[in-house]
Amino acid sequence: MDTRTFYGRKEHDRAVRVIPSDSEDSELEESDSEDSEDSETESEDEDVAEVDVPCLPRWRTPHNAYFNAYPEWQGLLSRSDDIMSPLQYFKQFFSEDILEVIIGQSNLYAIQCNANKPLNLTTKELEQFLGIVVYMSLFGLPCTHMFWNKACRVSQVADTIILNRWEAIKKSLHFSNNEERQEENDDPLHKIRPLVTHLTSKLTSIPMGEKLAIDEQMVPFKGRNRLK
Repeated sequence: MDTRTFYGRKEHDRAVRVIPSDSEDSELEESDSEDSEDSETESEDEDVAEVDVPCLPRWRTPHNAYFNAYPEWQGLLSRSDDIMSPLQYFKQFFSEDILEVIIGQSNLYAIQCNANKPLNLTTKELEQFLGIVVYMSLFGLPCTHMFWNKACRVSQVADTIILNRWEAIKKSLHFSNNEERQEENDDPLHKIRPLVTHLTSKLTSIPMGEKLAIDEQMVPFKGRNRLK
């Protein structure tokens, strides 16, 4: 069977019925036309009224109408002689005294764990370790072993220190003596208290200017935490 005959319309449905002129629909059309004319006249009257009395927008007046969005710069830029290198900034916070404390406590902890395998950490190795930790933060590698892997090797890290030495320093890195901790001491930061005290003294020694930029991490924390 042809699809056009199956889905098509019947022949008697195609005929169009003629609506007589004296039917009720004609009267409805006339009434609709009269209503539309009345509405048009009313709308014209409303337009005239709106033209006579225009509606002005209501603007909110600010509290300070003379607010300057771009304040004038009143500070002083630092001179080129005052700008230090990244290494100088690093040594300003991690000075020789705190490095000696970290070296002594790390070597002591390695001996406490296994007296037959001393760490023998030096100042140069500790500086290399800290520098690599900062440099690793620039990459998105999920594991530290991948910096020495052949597939994704990073020469700045792999050529500075070998993987086994890196793991040994990371395992024995300490900032305080565990055996000297007293039972009455409830300091939750006793593991890193010497480092926190040293960095706090260095940060408070930095001169502050009149104008400061407050970051979201400097806002006081209002949550519940034991360290607070």
